Amino acid sequence: MSLTLMGCGGTGSHLASGLAALTLALEERGVSTDVLLIDGDAVEPKNVGRQLFRTADVGRNKAETLAARLNAAFGTRIGAAAQAIDRRDTFHQPNAFNVVVGAVDNPAARALIAAQVKKAAGQLWWLDCGSEGLRDAQRLSDRPQPALFRRRLRFGVGRGTGLDD
Repeated sequence: MSLTLMGCGGTGSHLASGLAALTLALEERGVSTDVLLIDGDAVEPKNVGRQLFRTADVGRNKAETLAARLNAAFGTRIGAAAQAIDRRDTFHQPNAFNVVVGAVDNPAARALIAAQVKKAAGQLWWLDCGSEGLRDAQRLSDRPQPALFRRRLRFGVGRGTGLDD
């Protein structure tokens, strides 16, 4: 199983610890799990307290900081990529159950994730848990619907609505 968390800020930093616990539970049941945290941002003073970072983390990359902390706490082997999402990125491994958890705060990053889900043709599931300003979004899909996706981004994503409804 492959789990990729895109975004390690307000939502993602809290989801990361849950993914670490999930990894332990799956591996206890014999399910090999690869987890990768991706975020190109550094911890800022305003993140301390609101996100799972300390004052000593300021200036360090969010993904690398969380991965190191979770690996030390849980004994996991969570990987980190200190980069922004890119259209060349691939979030799935052949012959594996692949999930990308989006915890991003902008439409451009969501569009790039949606393109990867579409390109993976059913081999990648996307759980979008990010936010943008005062709007929130939660949905699970393996078939992004581009027109509906663009319309929701343009007019604001409804609370709890899914791409498939």
